[in-house]
Amino acid sequence: MAYSFLSAVVLVLPIEPYLVGLAYFRPGDVWFAALLAAVAHMAGKLVHFFLGVEVLQRLKLAHRAELNEVWAQRWESLAEFAGHHTWAMSVITFLSAAVSLPPFSAMPFLAASVGMRWWTFALAGTAGRLARFWAVMAVPGLLPESLFGV
Repeated sequence: MAYSFLSAVVLVLPIEPYLVGLAYFRPGDVWFAALLAAVAHMAGKLVHFFLGVEVLQRLKLAHRAELNEVWAQRWESLAEFAGHHTWAMSVITFLSAAVSLPPFSAMPFLAASVGMRWWTFALAGTAGRLARFWAVMAVPGLLPESLFGV
């Protein structure tokens, strides 16, 4: 759990190789380990979410005159869309957490900037991360044992 949390906060630490090794050496704990990793990872992403909220409130990026007019209009239309279709941001967060399109490292800041509730972000992200981590941990069971050389 500690490495999963750390990999969420420090963006250059990948969690997937760790999970593959864990699944290989402890194949009976895949579901539980995937769940713990997903919860810890989302706790780390919530740090980014709340940092994003704080930074946006301090800088008030949406209201700065220096923003390019086109980007300001796009930002406002995205925030308006997210306000009218709250489910859409949940779906985007789930898909981003599961397949990393758009990159999940950017999602906490995007979700915070359009006013998504933190608990909605946490639930959708945890569900997506659980799906991703379980799929990653299923890989060692699909590969021949001679590949690992253990």
